Amino acid sequence: MKKGSLLIVVVALLVVCGQTEKSAAAAPDIDIWKAAASGNIEAIKQNLEAGTDVDAKKPPGGGTPLLVAATFGQVEAAKFLIEEGANVNGTSNDGATALHGEAYCSRKRCEGVIVMNGLNNELGRREFLRKVTQTVAAAALSTGVASAAVPKDKTIELTDGVPTRIFGRTVVKLPVLAYGGAALPVYWGNTLSREDRVRLVRYAYDRGIRYFDTAGNYMESQPILGEALKDIRDKVYLVTKVETTVPSQVRWAVEKCLKELQTDYLDAILIHGTPGIQQMTVAQSMKIHAELLKLRDQRITRFIGLSAHSYFDKALALISTGGFDQCMLAYGHIPRGHDQIFSDKMLKLRNDCVAKAHELKMGIAAMKVIGAGLLGAWSPYIVPDFDKTRLKRLPAAAIRYVLSDERIHLLTIGMRFQHEIDANIKTLAGDTAYTKDDRTLLADYSAKAFESDAIKKMRID
Repeated sequence: MKKGSLLIVVVALLVVCGQTEKSAAAAPDIDIWKAAASGNIEAIKQNLEAGTDVDAKKPPGGGTPLLVAATFGQVEAAKFLIEEGANVNGTSNDGATALHGEAYCSRKRCEGVIVMNGLNNELGRREFLRKVTQTVAAAALSTGVASAAVPKDKTIELTDGVPTRIFGRTVVKLPVLAYGGAALPVYWGNTLSREDRVRLVRYAYDRGIRYFDTAGNYMESQPILGEALKDIRDKVYLVTKVETTVPSQVRWAVEKCLKELQTDYLDAILIHGTPGIQQMTVAQSMKIHAELLKLRDQRITRFIGLSAHSYFDKALALISTGGFDQCMLAYGHIPRGHDQIFSDKMLKLRNDCVAKAHELKMGIAAMKVIGAGLLGAWSPYIVPDFDKTRLKRLPAAAIRYVLSDERIHLLTIGMRFQHEIDANIKTLAGDTAYTKDDRTLLADYSAKAFESDAIKKMRID
């Protein structure tokens, strides 16, 4: 494959992973679900013309294109799919409709389009909401979660090979390398079978990783982690996040996570950054916090935290309340969040968040350490003319860059394959001093990366 073609493929993948808000151009080589997620109506048309069913279910969860479009808030794509005959009552394998998907991700963009086109028309809007409430209540009861689930005097056994740090005021000693569960969904680029992904998580544990991060909207990530860790649950620090912006839905969201993770307690629950804090005011976020406090009081979770890809003004206000035990912040040599590059103002606010969290002795985890792949797997395609030998050194340099800030306790990195786990552990087992060569390498690469289409298409926050 030519370099130019490879770059097009990478840009398309970055779009689907949330790193740009819309497709750069028609992309006939992306499937209908990816097209729906990114709002690429031209690609949806091409899929339909090629014979793809408008209600085709994507393995393994069975989500329809309309459900995907609603979940990602793609109004025009949802309208187009409905015009093409999409079944607004179509469900995924677990019974979720397009409106469920939209509500789950706290989006309100498509609701009118879906409801007006007949979603649960036979029930009516009020009856639909009543049914949803009943379903939520039944799901909560079915988990059977009891209070006081957190084991007393929990101790996590560590192995040699990965440096450790005390995770702030949690006083839990943990290896600095943490596993990011966003690396597990097929939808976000993992090509392994489900069985191999379960083995991958267990391999991470066997190599010494003890902190595992996931979220309620990471698709099959939670079930895979649950399967892999169920017999060693008390030997790991398991973290998930809630995306809901509705306080009354918090307990249900958490209990859904517990069920998927096959556990009756969590080491920490975070208020998700996006969807979550980004879509709320500080006051609304604190209402979610109040619900998490209740769960902590009931010993369903040990600690409470927050995550932030950007919107660090809100994150700083939340951190400053002193009501959180830990936080996860976007922190890497390339100053990026979910789908944005930080302005100088936002970067300063991020640094203020780190300073305040450190002052309050919070546990601080960094994400986007490898720039969501910009300094790792995608680097040969982002800057195709960069020296290949130097490219291979980028991930290690990026890790040492973040680790040089001693206020950072953990590096949460998504690792899709065993060789990525091995490489990161090798880096951490060696000399972790951030060197002049590291600085030069990262600066040289970043200067060229910022001229690439992949980064130029990201918004400035």
